[in-house]
This record gives sequence, C-alpha cells and structure tokens, in this order.
Amino acid sequence: MANFFRDNDDLQYYLDEGIDREPLAKRPRAFLSARDPKREFSYAMLHAERLTRLLADEAICDVLLAHARKHDHRRALLERYLERAEPRCRFLHDEITTTGERLLRALADIHGDDSERAAS
Repeated sequence: MANFFRDNDDLQYYLDEGIDREPLAKRPRAFLSARDPKREFSYAMLHAERLTRLLADEAICDVLLAHARKHDHRRALLERYLERAEPRCRFLHDEITTTGERLLRALADIHGDDSERAAS
C-alpha cells in the first residue's frame, strides 16, 4: 500500500531536510550573526499547523496499520480513515507548496525588511 507521506518528495524535504541538522555548537558566531530567524522560519511558521495536521494523520495511520496487521477485522477501520485522510492530506500539501508567498511579502512590506535597512 502506498504511503502518501513517505512517497511524497516535497513532504519528505520538509520533514527530513527542511531543518539544518548541523549542531549549533559548532558554529555559534555564524549562527548568531548571519541568521535572520524571522525570514528563515516565517514560511515554516506560516504552515506549522498544516504540517502538524499532516504529521498527526501519519501517526494515526501508522497506529491503525499496526492494529490492522495484528487484528484483521480492524483493516476496514484503517481503510475508512485512509479514504478521508488522503484527500485532506493532498489539500494540505497543495496549501503548503502553493500558498504563503503573498502573505509573507505583505508582512515584510508592513514591518520593513531588517536586512534592507542594515544594508542602507
């Protein structure tokens, strides 16, 4: 059975590689001086609720799959859940990958871009 979460390259990027895994202790000065948390995390924060809902659906599916493997009569419950979860997850995926840029630009215009101020 295909897994929407594990087979989707875009989601795997956000879940596996979207966060820099190099320990901060190795580069504290570079981290503190060259990073702009507002800019770097704004897109993730914009979609944090959507990502959380995707992760929750994945966790529920994992539990239901484990139950279905142990108790064959629970397979129908897993299938019903998947019928509802897959369209919802596709919608959330589309929202994550296609929305947010306009809002982030508008917020940057309202609050001003600190990097532009520092450069001038």
